[in-house]
Amino acid sequence: MFARTVRLLALGALAAFGAPAVARAQQGGSGGGKAAAVQVAGQPRVVPVVHLQGIVVDDAQHGVPRAEVFWERGDRETATRTDSSGRFSFGATGAGSYRISVRRMGFQPRVLFVDATAPAGEPPRIVLAAMPLGMEEIHVIAQSDAYAGKLDGFYDRKTKAKRYGQFYEESEIERSGVWRLSELLRGIPGVSLQPSRRMGNVVRFRGCEPMIYLDGVRAPRVELDELIAPSDVAGIEVYVSPANTPAQFRDLMQPCGSIVVWAK
Repeated sequence: MFARTVRLLALGALAAFGAPAVARAQQGGSGGGKAAAVQVAGQPRVVPVVHLQGIVVDDAQHGVPRAEVFWERGDRETATRTDSSGRFSFGATGAGSYRISVRRMGFQPRVLFVDATAPAGEPPRIVLAAMPLGMEEIHVIAQSDAYAGKLDGFYDRKTKAKRYGQFYEESEIERSGVWRLSELLRGIPGVSLQPSRRMGNVVRFRGCEPMIYLDGVRAPRVELDELIAPSDVAGIEVYVSPANTPAQFRDLMQPCGSIVVWAK
């Protein structure tokens, strides 16, 4: 199971949200917290706020840098990344219950349902387990003298077989500004996106689950948004039709098309 309930570090504060009138910030209480009094229909209103902090680590308790952390509450969503030591924080967040999603390439994603009311203390640790990718047996027949970049095939297929699939380069992904890689596929004929119970969206090709490849290796039983972040992608190929999928990315046990991702 990916989901559990935790309490994140909550640094107490008070602030006003969504008020059309002028707010006046003032110091309040002996604890040094802040409050903003807001005049709403003649009555001041004070809304509690917390500051969420945490640290993302691997199985060896080492900080995981550049992990993406999302918090969701209702239709509100905010995203950030961990720093070089694996720490993250969200500021000016209303107190209450949140859904926190954490992902990093090479690790299994985590989803936590957070009660953001814990007293100040040591930031909690969110542990990411390594994601094993099953590799098929490889036989080396010969070794080329010239180094072939892993994206050579990507650009070759983009040039020769563009009508059979959709291709997105790193620059196109950056320009799109998407936080979830699945959003890049929205609008492709035959592709549907549904909210996932774990993280991001579930991608289906005409109702069928496509096979995902990461750097040429099959990544079964994982959704695209759980596998990698857009900022870590150098290129992506999308083949909705199994008949148009290149042979090396065609899975006979799961003939639903393929998504081929190339990491930076």
